[in-house]
Order: sequence, then structure tokens, then C-alpha cells
Amino acid sequence: MIEFISEKSNGSNLILFVHGFTGGSDTWSFDGKVSFPSLLLQDKEISDNFDIAQFTYFTKLTNLFAKVSNTSKFLKKLFGTSHGKLRSNSSIEEISNLLRTEFRFRLEKYDSVFVIAHSMGGL
Repeated sequence: MIEFISEKSNGSNLILFVHGFTGGSDTWSFDGKVSFPSLLLQDKEISDNFDIAQFTYFTKLTNLFAKVSNTSKFLKKLFGTSHGKLRSNSSIEEISNLLRTEFRFRLEKYDSVFVIAHSMGGL
């Protein structure tokens, strides 16, 4: 999913951040106040000429061999989420198809897209 950090209606250039495995938007943050996108936005030439966005997807490392004291707790941890649906990691192929769809329908207005990727985000 694409989340815009800075978007101008006439922007023809985009800087797109893509995190890696077990990452998220916090991949680009030092703390709550300082992040790589916020540092880029401090540069007037960049903020005037580039929109900035991030592409995020669900990814989590699970330990199936973790010791648990109760079988029901193990099953809840394994299959439960806060909204009751099972969330699982998508394959790289599925993630790339999602990103391609975002490019095709939401990012088609851009003449140039500069991708900054970390780890699996670069695949």
C-alpha cells in the first residue's frame, strides 16, 4: 500500500521508500521526530520538486517453535490477530504484483520515480 508523506498536486517526481522483510515505516525512522523522509523534506530543492511516499506491506517473523505453557495460548498467538483474521506474509511475487499495480494506477502521473529500498524491498 502506498502512503504519501508529502504530496503536491503538480508533482512529476516521486521518491518512494520500500522497506524489507520484517520492516515497516519505522525502517526509515531514527525516532518519532527524525526519519529519512523528514530529512529529505528539509531540503527546499527536494521538497519543492519531489513527492515522497512509502510502500508498506505486511511482514512478520514468527517462531513456530516457541515454548508456550498453554496450547490454547499457542493457537491464539499463531492464528489470531487483533481483528480476528489470519495475516500471513505474502510471497515476493505477490508483493511485487501489488507494487506494480500501485505504479500502474496510483503513480501513473509521475515522470520519474526514485526507489529507495532496504533489503527485501529491493527485490
